Amino acid sequence: MESFSAALTSLVRERLPAAMAQFDAFSAANRAGRIEVDARLAKVWVGDREFTRSGYLGSLAEDRTFMWSWARDDLRGLPGIELSTRLREIGIRHDIPELRSALVDLDGFEDPWLAADRLALFAQAALGARGMAKLNHGGRAYVYVLVDDDAVPSAAPGPDHVDDYRRAAAELLAGGGERTVNTGGAPPPGTAPGFVPDALLAVLAPSAAVAMGRQGVPADAVVEPMPGPVSWHPAEGRVHSAGQPNSAFEAAAIGHYDHGRELWEWSDSQFRGSAAVRAAAAAHGADHLAAERVPLGASGAPRNAAYLLAMAATHLGGAAGWLDVPTATGRVILALTDPRCTAPGTDPDHACAALRQAAGLVNPLTRPHNRYPTMHSLVVGFLDHHGIGRLHVGEPYFTGGIIGLHELRAEFGSEGILMRVHHSPMGTFGPLGRPVP
Repeated sequence: MESFSAALTSLVRERLPAAMAQFDAFSAANRAGRIEVDARLAKVWVGDREFTRSGYLGSLAEDRTFMWSWARDDLRGLPGIELSTRLREIGIRHDIPELRSALVDLDGFEDPWLAADRLALFAQAALGARGMAKLNHGGRAYVYVLVDDDAVPSAAPGPDHVDDYRRAAAELLAGGGERTVNTGGAPPPGTAPGFVPDALLAVLAPSAAVAMGRQGVPADAVVEPMPGPVSWHPAEGRVHSAGQPNSAFEAAAIGHYDHGRELWEWSDSQFRGSAAVRAAAAAHGADHLAAERVPLGASGAPRNAAYLLAMAATHLGGAAGWLDVPTATGRVILALTDPRCTAPGTDPDHACAALRQAAGLVNPLTRPHNRYPTMHSLVVGFLDHHGIGRLHVGEPYFTGGIIGLHELRAEFGSEGILMRVHHSPMGTFGPLGRPVP
């Protein structure tokens, strides 16, 4: 198998945007702590939160096969596999091979671990579950769990983000569904061997991690989006917020992402961060990224590529934060340059969230052989920027640092994927990175 079946992608196509929004909302609300499951009680614990009507979904083994939990003899008949069993029934009813087969062989995918993540997300979409998470089961094995507790609120993304989830879902289906043929001509020069060269990713990824936690910083040390819709006034170089009608903040346009044409256009503003990214791209043989107009279709993840360039520019330009404002064809991304805005520091929760978001942004643009160096540089660059003392014990399996009285750990899978970022009070981590009860 090199792609998921048309039967599966057709089933989840309309449901996937909502599932992605729900996954993001659940992950943001349950950021840190251990993950435990009691299949007899149908309960899942994420950190100190307990969820009912939840349990095992499936697991990815080291041989790159995914087994649904309904097929495990030791779990048969237990309430904690009800969701997995319901998924099998959906597979039988709609004749979906991936859902009605006990084992799904993912070895044919370029990245079986990413394929397993997608399969689990498709399962969440098919079931309409409220949340999904995974935990390392030793080595290269991972266990996926689903949460369907009524106490978990349903995601309600704002109108500006609904289209974002639809586009992200379309990109995900294109990457993990039926093979498609690009008839738009040859990729732009410089895309081989990767759309973003390995050496350039080492520059851009840490900057993106630093910038990810700075969306909409309207005042000193405030890390919250600007209240209400914002409008961009390029002639005056300011953004206005409907929630603060008497306030305007100086900003500089970084560029514009046209989602229909999968095109990034650098702004003609004099923002030094944009110049820094374009210079770095040219220096690393990626002239196609330094050009004024950057076709992103060859990247495989055009939205990720656009935001990677913009996030790196935000940090390299010394901006306090960033905003994206909807346009008729996409979004213009702005760097907040107002002197009233200062770049915030970080705390354990903020650090974990920023690193997770940055990893999700960068991972689809990273080739498998370069995944660990890129993700490691992403984490280390973030820690170094914030002056967080690093802990070297445990590498290459995990790296981390000390923030106040907490130890932060970023755990890597054997294929280099950043699998988990969490924190715990000093001295409470066990030798495998799990908090000691």
